[in-house]
Amino acid sequence: MIDIIRAFYDEIAPDYDDMMELGFISRLTSIRFQELLVKWFTGGKNVLDIGCGSGKDALFLGSRGDKVYGFDISPGMIKVANQKAIAAGLTDTITFSVGDVNQLQGLNSGRFDGAYSNFNVLNHIPGLSTFAKDLSDQLVPGAVVVLTMANRVCLSEIVGYMIRLRFVSAFRKLRSRQNTFSTPMQLYFPKDAAAAFEPYFNLETIDAFGLLVPPSQLYSGKYFRRFFKILAMLERPILRTYPFYNFCDIYILTLKKNEL
Repeated sequence: MIDIIRAFYDEIAPDYDDMMELGFISRLTSIRFQELLVKWFTGGKNVLDIGCGSGKDALFLGSRGDKVYGFDISPGMIKVANQKAIAAGLTDTITFSVGDVNQLQGLNSGRFDGAYSNFNVLNHIPGLSTFAKDLSDQLVPGAVVVLTMANRVCLSEIVGYMIRLRFVSAFRKLRSRQNTFSTPMQLYFPKDAAAAFEPYFNLETIDAFGLLVPPSQLYSGKYFRRFFKILAMLERPILRTYPFYNFCDIYILTLKKNEL
């Protein structure tokens, strides 16, 4: 499974940033994600970037004075991230390397003030409980973790396929969304994902996207973006409450490590 994931991201690495810019939901999520990074990591922090991809978020934090260690399973992604760090003159504050999210034990325990993982990195690992324990060991007490994950069910995606008369695709998305992606995925509802972290972390907030707005795989065009921006503003307060966040496309969990 790891080889499949590595090969997939190596292939798309040169075009990854452009691909993410085309997705409406991915852009909304990225904006909100970086707002949370600014809120919790105020500069001078030692932060772990889990599955750093092309390094966008690490460069964002590094430019604000944080020290970031980012790793990714894809050598292609790390190559792009390093090139960007050099171009930005941030190699003194940002370090990128090839690494596996399932092997956090190799890092120096207890040295990070916080951690984050954007988009669906954690959906690629076989289980969250072991990861939660290993991540906790890397963090100081009270450290904040910001995690983005793909949801188990996306209502707007199902409706979108039905509108296109693609009823088989809609049924597959409803029945088992995690089996419809290009790479192996494990999907969770937000509270189920948060529960896996409970022995070591407390849930602070849930931010969710994509109840009224179509996901990136259904819409990446230029038209109707103003309309979808309005829908995105309307859905945001709704998606902070149960059960509505169970039907979104993507969510962000903010967690805080237990003090004791």
